Amino acid sequence: MNIKVQCDCGSRFSFDVEPINGKMPVRIQCPSCGADDTALADAVIQEKLALEKPNVSPGAPENSPARPRLHLQTSASAATAPPASAHENETVGASAESERCAKHPQEPAAEHCRVCKKPICLKCMELFGYVCSVYCRNEAERRKLQLPIYKNQRAVVQQNASRRAKWISAVVILALVLIAGAWAWYKFIGSHPQLVYAENIPADKPETIYKLLAPHDVLSVGENKMTLFDAAQKKQIWSTSLNSENAAPPKVRIAGENIWLVFPDRIAAYDRKTGAQKQSIELKPPVLGVAENASGIVAFSAGDSGKELLTRIALPAGTIETQTIGSEKKPARNSQTDAKNSATGFAHLAETSDSASAETGRDVREFFADGNGALEMTIRLLEHKIATRNAMKPKGKSHLNGELNASQSMEAAQEELNDIRRNQSGGQITEDVSRYRISLSRFSAHETSEWSGEVIGPPAFFPLSTVDVLAGGQAISVFDKNGKKLWDANLTYRLPGEDSDRPDIQKNPPCVESENALYVFDQGMLSSFDPESGAVRWRLTSVGISGVESDGAGKLYVVTTSASADSIQFSRQVDFFSKTKPVLLKVDSATGKILWRAESVANNCFLSGKFIYASLVTTDPMAALNPQEPAEKFYHLHRLNPADGEPLWDYYQSEWPDHCEAQGNWILLQFPDKVQVLKFLSF
Repeated sequence: MNIKVQCDCGSRFSFDVEPINGKMPVRIQCPSCGADDTALADAVIQEKLALEKPNVSPGAPENSPARPRLHLQTSASAATAPPASAHENETVGASAESERCAKHPQEPAAEHCRVCKKPICLKCMELFGYVCSVYCRNEAERRKLQLPIYKNQRAVVQQNASRRAKWISAVVILALVLIAGAWAWYKFIGSHPQLVYAENIPADKPETIYKLLAPHDVLSVGENKMTLFDAAQKKQIWSTSLNSENAAPPKVRIAGENIWLVFPDRIAAYDRKTGAQKQSIELKPPVLGVAENASGIVAFSAGDSGKELLTRIALPAGTIETQTIGSEKKPARNSQTDAKNSATGFAHLAETSDSASAETGRDVREFFADGNGALEMTIRLLEHKIATRNAMKPKGKSHLNGELNASQSMEAAQEELNDIRRNQSGGQITEDVSRYRISLSRFSAHETSEWSGEVIGPPAFFPLSTVDVLAGGQAISVFDKNGKKLWDANLTYRLPGEDSDRPDIQKNPPCVESENALYVFDQGMLSSFDPESGAVRWRLTSVGISGVESDGAGKLYVVTTSASADSIQFSRQVDFFSKTKPVLLKVDSATGKILWRAESVANNCFLSGKFIYASLVTTDPMAALNPQEPAEKFYHLHRLNPADGEPLWDYYQSEWPDHCEAQGNWILLQFPDKVQVLKFLSF
């Protein structure tokens, strides 16, 4: 029987022997270290005998002793013994399944040490891998044995975990660097407006109208041409001829998929996608007035027998209704005069007031699109009356007498300008407190209603969503859409702009309706009314209010100033040392509570979606020293944080645009000589 034995020192040797009673007949020693390996040889014999059947020669006595035969084969050098083959390792591993670990007898062997061949369990392998001890591991390194890697060994697990942690840390650091870089780019570049499109306006076409339709579609309407341009792709979408003989561009109203153009003699609809003309409604001349708002377009034109023709286009559907209005009992009107009066509006009314009683009894007519119908307001001056009041502070001690030092130069310049104003106007202003008779005629498809009354001061009419407001002097009257008067209210001060640029009051009305509330502001106070009863819900004192915007979510943005009430009384006073600043307030529409206050960021505010834009126009403070020279104006466009009113960016221009609008994060600025389209990123 051939026996193969591996000593604990690592040496392997083999020999042929005839065992007696399943054991070695003689003792056997390791040829390398001299250790007694008889027990190892006996174990191998027992294993072989268990697998083999006894082979007894016929006729031989069963108990006859066999002559021992021993043939020892050893390797040339124990230190250089070749490692067991893979087949041998598998055999050893298979035999280890029935063995117990040499260090942990209670555990079954899972492998054999690849150096000393002792059986080892999984616990040993977790510590040392495919060897049983540190000694064997060092011995394997010394012999340069290639040991397989046990994946569950603690050192391997820790090494993999450490490597994984390093990779994760590197990925996290790289991600943080990328996020920080992206945030820095967005904070200082991406979130700020960038110029994406610009176009010069020809000097001979300064009245061209530009509008931002979709976020990146720019519509230009000139005197005889309309063009739609894609600012994102920088290409023209379409262009169409208007076939108009008018020198000035028409009014533009966008409704659904149509572009409506209002000419003096016709109203035309164009397809928003292609620019093709869909329909054209001719207006019979002379046209007395044309008005348009979000609900529709109405046109009044002269008819026969003293009657008039009302043409109404409901938006966005585009349905057309024509109605003959007026009564034969009413005196026929001079169409030429009425058309002139309607066109001149308050400019003509101002001339009437200034020409004293000679013009008393002359009518001025204005037309409005109002809900599902139309409205005509006829204004007649009943009693011309002008009130004069002092608008400058009394003159104090003069700085112009005696010697001046450098610290008194500004006081002296201020005093000199105030003296000039006193010499020009006596330091006084005039206020129109004349009596006017107002007639309101409402026309709808089914009925006509009339209302007449008097107001003190120049009248103004504002059609809102559910109610209409008639203002005059320091009072307002509110009507429902059927022409029924609901209530009156007195204001604390006169309406803003009455002593300066009165026609602009229609472009920037002092009343706003939103969320079942009517907000009206005068020169020094903002009031919230119940639109049905006229009950005052709250009042907010602030001097210089010029605009109120509602976000539709219970918040108001109020453009005002930090001026005191003295600035209303002494409106002509020049004060270089005034601390007055433009102010923007965010107000809770339910309570009137101020949520935040931002100074020197806005004298105009407009909203688009979630974005709040504020524009600020400043002038050279020294321009007042030379009134003959035009003051240089500087323009700042801010995007504000809704949470606190802080500017997120400031887009600066050295000139003031005539028109500014936004569609989300796209902004259009129209200057006298150019158009700019801006865009910024937002999340």
